[in-house]
This record gives sequence, C-alpha cells and structure tokens, in this order.
Amino acid sequence: MAYSIEKRARMEALIGDIQGRKAHEYAAPTYEDAKAMSELFSLVKDAVENDGERDTLVDSIVVLSFLAEGYDGMGRFVVSARVYGMLLHLAFDLKRIYGEDTAGIADIFYRALRARNAYVDDACKDIVALAYGLMEKSAVDAMVCERMAHPRTLKRDAVEMTDEYLAVIDEVEKKVEENRTFHGHGSCHEVWMLKSMYLAERGIVWHSLGELNPRVHFD
Repeated sequence: MAYSIEKRARMEALIGDIQGRKAHEYAAPTYEDAKAMSELFSLVKDAVENDGERDTLVDSIVVLSFLAEGYDGMGRFVVSARVYGMLLHLAFDLKRIYGEDTAGIADIFYRALRARNAYVDDACKDIVALAYGLMEKSAVDAMVCERMAHPRTLKRDAVEMTDEYLAVIDEVEKKVEENRTFHGHGSCHEVWMLKSMYLAERGIVWHSLGELNPRVHFD
C-alpha cells in the first residue's frame, strides 16, 4: 500500500512547517527544522522498509530529494550524503521493478557526489554502481571525472562527519543564535567563534572555514 492519508497529511504538515520558517524563498533550513526533518526521514524509512509499491517509491523519492537539498543547505553534508544514498537505491528499485524512466536522476546523482566529497576525496563506487543502472555509463563517468578533477574549493573540518558532532550540533547552533550580537556583513566570524566555543564546552575541537581557508575572504 502507498502512504496512508494520515501519514501523507503528517508529511505535508512537516514540510509546510519547514517552508513556513524560511526567512525568504531561497533560505536553507536551520536547527529549528532539524526535528521535523528527522521525523520526515523516519516516516520515509519506515514506509520503504515495509512497502515497495510504485507510489510509495515515487512519493519517497520526492520527500528524500527535499530533505537532501535541505541538509545540503544546512551544511550537514554527511547527513545529506546518507539521504542521497537511500534516494538512489529507491530510484534503482523503481526502474528495476517497475521500468520507470529515471532520466531526471542526473542532478540528484551529481549532488550526491558533491556531498560525499565535501570533506574527503571519495570515488563513490557504491552509488556509481547504482547510477550505472539509472543512466548512460558515459554520463555517469563524465560526472565522476568532473567532480574528481575539481576538488572541493573550501576545506571543511572532518569532525563534522562524526556522530559526536552530529549529536550536539542542533543544540550548539541554537545557543549560537541566542547569543550572537549582530547579523549582516562580517557576522560569520562571530558565529564561528561562538560555535567553536560551545563545541569545545562539549569536548569537540572544531575549526571554522575561516581558519581552514586563510586565503579566502569571508564576510
């Protein structure tokens, strides 16, 4: 069976809450949306583990794409990479079982490559194998080569990949927002200082983009 009326309504409500908190159309989700996003993912995960019907797969891919893009916007690339992995598996099943056209998967695959390479160089052999079943092999190889030939432009602290960091980051970002003194030009430096301090209080040493990319001007 596809999503029940109750679950569909709950998912629409959660997405509405996330969208409703945006400061503007292109704003990314924040720590305030983390609980809603986690619940959305749990609803999808539960559905696909218990139901492989076409409509369930299609609806799940839509929600997972929304979540992955949201986690990308939050800078939670290790989380978005996991979501992209699940999304590509569902797309693979949709094509394998139901013969669905997955031509539109290219953008999702490229975003998955980008998320997986946010911290370390990763050839992504697992999702490449899935992509070979979804797209022309030449197109897949071209995207992988393009991604690997243009390494990340900014260094990021790999501590952000750890469970310890992910377990406290929502609380830390909330505290940062409550204690920052200004917004606008140059405010990222205060945000990074506060974030580093509050993470240190929890035993986590974290380095900001400014520290790791000293030749880049951030404002």
